[in-house]
Amino acid sequence: MIVAKKLFFIVLLIGFGISFAQNVYVNPGIKLGYMFGDNGGFVFGFELSVTRLDNNRDFIWGYVLDYDMTKKVKRIHLGIEAYRMLLGLDVGPTLAWVEGERFLGFSLIPYGGALLYPFYNYTFLFPDTTFQEIGSYIKYTLPNTNRTFSLQ
Repeated sequence: MIVAKKLFFIVLLIGFGISFAQNVYVNPGIKLGYMFGDNGGFVFGFELSVTRLDNNRDFIWGYVLDYDMTKKVKRIHLGIEAYRMLLGLDVGPTLAWVEGERFLGFSLIPYGGALLYPFYNYTFLFPDTTFQEIGSYIKYTLPNTNRTFSLQ
């Protein structure tokens, strides 16, 4: 968990150190899906992302925090995401508890859509465990008309 926190703060300092003006949004949501395999089953979780619209490059990027669970698996994921033209990708470290045993790994999550975001999640846990999952995020962007989330 300490490694994930350090990585998250390094990424936060590098990414937010760049001019982070005006177009910052907070996007809470829930996650519904199905994980395949022996430890799989229906997945339920929560996600919170903080994103920025980059007008110069015409895409959205930001940071993601996920917590999700099945009957046997609980996971926390910290990621960096980029989204353009209804397609996105989230990549980052994942900390998982599989039947009480703790593992560290990473997740790769391509997704698409607007409001309803279908996704595929590939998670690799060291030394040799993988999970594959499909589902959908249901997310809402909190209004930011007065730029209250700006870090300037």
